[in-house]
Amino acid sequence: MREELYFLRENAEKQEQFNQAMVTKMEDQQKYINDKLEARDRNLMQALNETQEIKKIMLAEKEEKEEKKKGFFARLFS
Repeated sequence: MREELYFLRENAEKQEQFNQAMVTKMEDQQKYINDKLEARDRNLMQALNETQEIKKIMLAEKEEKEEKKKGFFARLFS
């Protein structure tokens, strides 16, 4: 009987250690995933901001070209 209790207690301790190791591993994996997602989001936002800035510059250049294409009187009276 004592041997069976000792065996059960030992197995319970091993199971607890295994469970704790799994929890730690899962926490590490979640941290890794969160870090990667944050980095991806930062890169995506940077790319979007750069794209918007380029579009603004291109629009300004287009408007400037169109303004230069207007004749003298059109620019004078607009």
